[in-house]
Amino acid sequence: MHSENAIVDSFSIFRVSNEYFAIKAESVVEIMMVPHVTPVPKGADYLKGLFNHRGRILSLLESSVRLNLPSIEIGEKTPLMVVHYSDEKKEVEFGVIVDEVIEVIELASENIREYPSLEFSYDNSFIKGIIKYHDLQVTLLDIKNTFGIR
Repeated sequence: MHSENAIVDSFSIFRVSNEYFAIKAESVVEIMMVPHVTPVPKGADYLKGLFNHRGRILSLLESSVRLNLPSIEIGEKTPLMVVHYSDEKKEVEFGVIVDEVIEVIELASENIREYPSLEFSYDNSFIKGIIKYHDLQVTLLDIKNTFGIR
């Protein structure tokens, strides 16, 4: 139950390795299976390659590498999320390989917890907060910082 003045947003929850993450659902254009991928020579380690999405060539990013988690075994049933990002300077779409797309949930802003500050050096610029989802802690990702959009 949300309070009357709570701002409610929708979030897509997905799994990478044994960790759970979320991004705003409005950023997810489509969920599909990994298509044919063309490798990019000397690309970043998390850039799996390029793929054709409805006549447009998009980058395909391997979320597990970007998040420093064990690699995803890519097969014909491996899902990817086509993600749209825009701000005042840039608009871009790209694919993100994940292990599993769980579901879309609605959540009041009051249910997003701040990521705890740590006593040691750690880059948490890609984390917007923590969501409690059933008995799981779900990391809410900042799309721009997580996927290296410049």
